[in-house]
Amino acid sequence: MILQNFFPIISLLLFTTNLFFPQVGFIVTFFIPLLVITYLTGKTRNKKSDIYSIVALLIALFYKPIVGVSFILIVLAPSFFLYFNTVKEKKIYPVITSGLPAFLVTLASLSLIPEYRELLQEAIINNINMVANQMSQNDIPLEDKGYIAYISNNKESIAEFMVMLLPCLSYSYVALLTYISRSFAYRIKNIPVKLFKVPDVLIIPFIIGGFFIIGSSPISKIIAYNTLIIFGSLFFFQGLDLVNFFMIKFNVFVFLRLLFYIVIFSEPFMLIFVALFGLFDNWFHFDKITFKKDNN
Repeated sequence: MILQNFFPIISLLLFTTNLFFPQVGFIVTFFIPLLVITYLTGKTRNKKSDIYSIVALLIALFYKPIVGVSFILIVLAPSFFLYFNTVKEKKIYPVITSGLPAFLVTLASLSLIPEYRELLQEAIINNINMVANQMSQNDIPLEDKGYIAYISNNKESIAEFMVMLLPCLSYSYVALLTYISRSFAYRIKNIPVKLFKVPDVLIIPFIIGGFFIIGSSPISKIIAYNTLIIFGSLFFFQGLDLVNFFMIKFNVFVFLRLLFYIVIFSEPFMLIFVALFGLFDNWFHFDKITFKKDNN
């Protein structure tokens, strides 16, 4: 059997590196959907290879449920959403919709399983204690010691708040994987890669969810922050596509492009700027702007 028919099983095995080598697994996971997409769109795929892949996934779900469920949400969801968008030609906005299963499963787990929520909070508190102890032993400025003391004194509330942000963070992570994989999926089927744009209709839930930040209750704050992070991620992808569009348009050297991307991902204010660039594109359509050079 051709190696390509084993790509889903290979993908599952690579995904297990998150258990043993989390740092390596985190990086590898960005490339795993590409293997699944190659398999789904390949000509050698058949019923037998599908059965092998399903059996391997069922074994993972039986012996290590967290690995099987995570693989479905993080790897299979982006792959299948892109597959239906490219091969089946379904207009489902894969970058936007692929993260919804992870968001809903995470939200349901935190809401319906108190033990799971408490376990996560305890893990965050332990990490805060560990970092605070390490930093307190080092010679750090007095101002930083004040920050550490504040975090240590409020670690329970900080842990609870961070846990409630997990739904939006899981959504953004899956959306990022889909965003990275979509160019590859489109090129396999010789489909032109268009600039990613958030549909105008989604501006309404973005504004409504954002207004919850003025509420005084913790729930309203959680709704607002989840909304802002989710849409902030989507608008960041839109802005990043625009940045790449203008770099290509003006023939910016590859080295300068790489340098600019490093600045974007290393400076928080640049992340916000790119996200705002994407947001305002919904009204100003920056990619449609013509320059004098274009008219000559």
